[in-house]
Amino acid sequence: MRTSKCNVFKGEDLLYFFVGRPAYKKESVLEPHYWELPTCVICEYNITGAKRIYPFDTGAFANGMYPNFISLAQMTDYDISADPSSVNKIIGTFFSDRLSYFRTKVRPEAEFVAKYSIDVLDEEIRALHALITTRMPNSPDDRRASIEVSFDKSFDLSKRKVLAIVVPEIYLESDEIMQYIEVDLQAEPISYPITGQNMNHYYSCIYMLVEQFYHKKGLFRV
Repeated sequence: MRTSKCNVFKGEDLLYFFVGRPAYKKESVLEPHYWELPTCVICEYNITGAKRIYPFDTGAFANGMYPNFISLAQMTDYDISADPSSVNKIIGTFFSDRLSYFRTKVRPEAEFVAKYSIDVLDEEIRALHALITTRMPNSPDDRRASIEVSFDKSFDLSKRKVLAIVVPEIYLESDEIMQYIEVDLQAEPISYPITGQNMNHYYSCIYMLVEQFYHKKGLFRV
């Protein structure tokens, strides 16, 4: 996985991941060819060496896709990179557990405010909670509630623990691809059928398969 020019943090070459959730989406295609279909690489959680960590998709913030209440603060005010435990804190505070985070099931506002003694000066915290819970006709997708981690170095997957790769089933017919996934990466191949539907259908399939994989591996119980 190689870094590429970032159009948010100008002048930087970065590589982006979302924590625990296959949230990245390409432009929708009505009836995509199989080579246009999404793939998901599930890596073992490791944020060592991260350049930045944010509790949402920074691209959507920079492009003005979020409501005004979240952008009244500077984007840098939401940078949580300084605290190594920030990812777990965000998940525990806003969602209570990993499964709730995966399903974007946020704590109700009253419980959230009371449990963590949120006061009137905690505007950024309240705004982040509101961003996750707000439903709007043209609202950004679940990337608004996905923890984004960026790195300024490329990754050799053979040197980083890959747990599974989700691909269209046609790719599992390739001996070369199966060799790479199962032998070179020692990861689990997971596939979904090609049904001639629009792109959103395939994103739903990937979410379902990733959740099943996490349950099987006990990753929601950790």
